[in-house]
Amino acid sequence: MTQRSTRRGNARIVAAIVAACGLVMCVPAFAQSGQPCGINLASLSKSSGTPGDTFEMNGTWGPTQGTKIPCINMGGMNTLEVVTWTPTKLTVRIPPGLAPGAYQVGVYCEPLTGGVTVYSSGWKTFTILKPMPDMTSKRGITIGGAIGGAGGKFVPWGGSVVLTEADALHGSPNSECAFNLSYDLVNLKAVPTSPAFLNRVKADAKVVSTQSELSLGASEARPINTQAYLPIGKHTLSLWIDDDHTVGEAPPRGESNNVVRISYALRGRCYEPYNPRK
Repeated sequence: MTQRSTRRGNARIVAAIVAACGLVMCVPAFAQSGQPCGINLASLSKSSGTPGDTFEMNGTWGPTQGTKIPCINMGGMNTLEVVTWTPTKLTVRIPPGLAPGAYQVGVYCEPLTGGVTVYSSGWKTFTILKPMPDMTSKRGITIGGAIGGAGGKFVPWGGSVVLTEADALHGSPNSECAFNLSYDLVNLKAVPTSPAFLNRVKADAKVVSTQSELSLGASEARPINTQAYLPIGKHTLSLWIDDDHTVGEAPPRGESNNVVRISYALRGRCYEPYNPRK
């Protein structure tokens, strides 16, 4: 077979692959690296993530994208969505639907056309992880008022509030006031939680309320209503989401956003401390 026939045969194979898979779906991750378009991949901001996550590609990219194509490849090619493009840093988003596994991340100088070699930035390994939920509370907590929070005092997480016995449902013999509490519970990922989990509300280190048999659907946000006796004086009120750690959560946050807090000062007596002599 002549060299010319071999080239024609290779070109037909490439054309068949492109026709079957689409121009930007089957370019090999091992395309030749070089400097025809002056790009180079130096490092990644992280080495793993899940579909929908963003990360940074640090290197030399030129002032504009032009024909350059950021990719994440394993067998076939998958384009990365460009969020921002600067001469030294790209912020990209992982496309949906990628199966877990080790991929190669890089940037092609231009799309593959015919049998022309495509030059690239070089490649780094990036691992796609199994999608997992990520639970948190984003807004804050409402103390007092009716069940569901109407008429109560809303406090954003990290904030503070002054409460009085007038905000409470009733008091108790041990100088505590009963309050309705309402907060938002959010799943930041499009993966439902499993198995059922529980949350605890604590005044300082004391558990004052437990919400059990909780679950969240994919990307679900919903209010949680409960009641608690809060001690008089200045205290920290905290919410501990999935406090028994039964649900695996997505990195990089994992469970780091599962504890949120406010501070409160409860003024008044509610009831006098219990005195058996009275």
